Amino acid sequence: MTAHILLVDDDPVQRKILRKCLSGDNYKISEAVDGLSAWELVKQQPPDLVISDWNMPGMTGVELCRALRQFAPSRYSYVMLLTARDDTTSLQEGLETGADEYLTKPIQGADLRVRVKAGLRQFHDRCTLHAVNAQLASLVTTDPLTGVGNRRALDSRLQHLVAQAGMPLSILVVDCDHFKRVNDNHGHLIGDEVLVGCVNRLYESLRYQDQLFRYGGEEFVIVLYNSDLEKAGQVGERLCVAMQAKPIETTKGELPLTISIGIAMAMPDEKVAGLLARADDALYLAKRGGRNQAVIAEHRSMLPGRMTEAPPNGFWGFYLFDPEGQISELADALQVYCALKVIDEVTLRSNEVCEFQDIEEIYHLLARHIRPERLKHIRIRGAKSRRELDSPVASALQSTSIEQFLFEHDVRQLLEAPDRPSLYPVFQPIFDLRDGSCMGHEALLRGRAIDGSEVGAGRIFAYIENSKKIHEFDELARVVHLDSISQLQPKGLVFLNLIPTTLEKTDEHISKLLNAIELVGRPLDQYVLEVTTAHQQSVEQLQAILRRYQKAGFVLALDDLGASSVPLSGLIDLKPGFAKIDRSLIDNVDTDPGRQLLVKTLTDLAHIQGIQVIAEGIERQAELEFCKTIGVDYAQGFLLGRPNEVPFASSLPLKASQTLQVSAKVHGV
Repeated sequence: MTAHILLVDDDPVQRKILRKCLSGDNYKISEAVDGLSAWELVKQQPPDLVISDWNMPGMTGVELCRALRQFAPSRYSYVMLLTARDDTTSLQEGLETGADEYLTKPIQGADLRVRVKAGLRQFHDRCTLHAVNAQLASLVTTDPLTGVGNRRALDSRLQHLVAQAGMPLSILVVDCDHFKRVNDNHGHLIGDEVLVGCVNRLYESLRYQDQLFRYGGEEFVIVLYNSDLEKAGQVGERLCVAMQAKPIETTKGELPLTISIGIAMAMPDEKVAGLLARADDALYLAKRGGRNQAVIAEHRSMLPGRMTEAPPNGFWGFYLFDPEGQISELADALQVYCALKVIDEVTLRSNEVCEFQDIEEIYHLLARHIRPERLKHIRIRGAKSRRELDSPVASALQSTSIEQFLFEHDVRQLLEAPDRPSLYPVFQPIFDLRDGSCMGHEALLRGRAIDGSEVGAGRIFAYIENSKKIHEFDELARVVHLDSISQLQPKGLVFLNLIPTTLEKTDEHISKLLNAIELVGRPLDQYVLEVTTAHQQSVEQLQAILRRYQKAGFVLALDDLGASSVPLSGLIDLKPGFAKIDRSLIDNVDTDPGRQLLVKTLTDLAHIQGIQVIAEGIERQAELEFCKTIGVDYAQGFLLGRPNEVPFASSLPLKASQTLQVSAKVHGV
């Protein structure tokens, strides 16, 4: 691209000399007869390089340089001053105003050309650096999925706007209703497409001056300039109607989507945290009231529906503990709860009677205002009696992380019912990548809450892990699976999950499992025990336990390969029938050279030992093709088949000890 140079001198002879000196190079040259006319040209089209005389009528070269640096457009121009002065003080003055270079008269043509070329190199280097910095700034403040501003950009923008006075400012906190079901039923890639489609739909109903930010997860914040609550309410209703009017287009078809919205208008002297908290409060009411609606926030001393007597499953109050000693930050984030009291640097107390839903809302408010890593360390103690509210030390000792508190309450009803009617088995098919047949299923456990909503496997497992009853749950899961297997008789192999217990209890567990399998009436060689190894500390003990299962006739599959904390060499020595490569390695394996090398190495190592390899978590066709290319034997994942209460029908009965070859084909695999 041709460099643009502006020559500024009130002497036409001097301008002619400068132009002649530079005529041998391919430059676009403009001229100005003084500093004022140069300034007008700069405002219209900033040049790459300016060569200006020092002394000129109206506006001197030094004044022009100062204007360029202070008031000119953000685009940088390299400035060279021409002067007959040679005293140090004058030259320092010129450079301090922002000039990059100076030349003393009379001008030597060769010297001028060399310095101009050097100046243009610096100009281009600086432009490149500016572009890189702008790109980095954009990355820091932009959500990479949707392209809208992220939480950092939102905080910065609101801080600036709230500090201004005289213009009404409203915000809308938007939540995608039941978005978790989209991820659970269709996978995270489709979930991402829904979020992008949601952003596009929202933009269609907003003014050009309104701004949209991703608040986190499936939540967004819209900043409405010069909008009071009446206008903001109209916008909220319009957005809800527009979102419900037609489904979101995805690569797997149309998916319906509705949104819930909380609306708040900034009040005088209100902090950003308070504004967001009130909008969050309104969003909570919109969701609690049935979703697919917009609710305007009010000033509240507590959440609606607060009681004076603790409900059966509620609390007389609670303590929040922040080990980092920044409890004031939590108090700011939760200022909508006026009854909160700061006890000391780490302790916050509420004397208000509340339900579990209120504490759940507190968690969501905190999640919007503090770092995720900090949130994991925030602890809570729900007071079940008035006496507990008077004992902060005892409450601190009995507190649990707020995330664990939510997990336990959310899943307890599901797991502690006498007959556990809401736990149910599902079967995820596993396919042979060599001929496309379904060779068997992995048996999994899912949960359904009392209100009919699905409880994700991750939440169930997190609760079980935190409750220290993981082995009891593991045994329960196998009982539930075997009962279902006896009724459905799925074809092919059945992979049952196993979390090894202590060496002393292994023989007892093996005996129970063999007896249960015998009652089902299905041959032992049609089962594979899929071993979860992430919780084992001793490789030697694990090997001893698993060898007893092998001696009893079970074929093993090692789970979490590549993600387990157990050394790989110790597991391979067991010579299991199968090794399952963890989903974390399969995700984007087609584009990540590091993952490619690791997955291929694991596959080759397993094949050398005569172990068949299963890739987990296949969600994209490119991931499937890569696994085929490197010789992975089997695969499972949402792309191939989702967990279903009814097993895949086209596989044939197999024996785990046989070479797994079946003739039934799966279309599209």
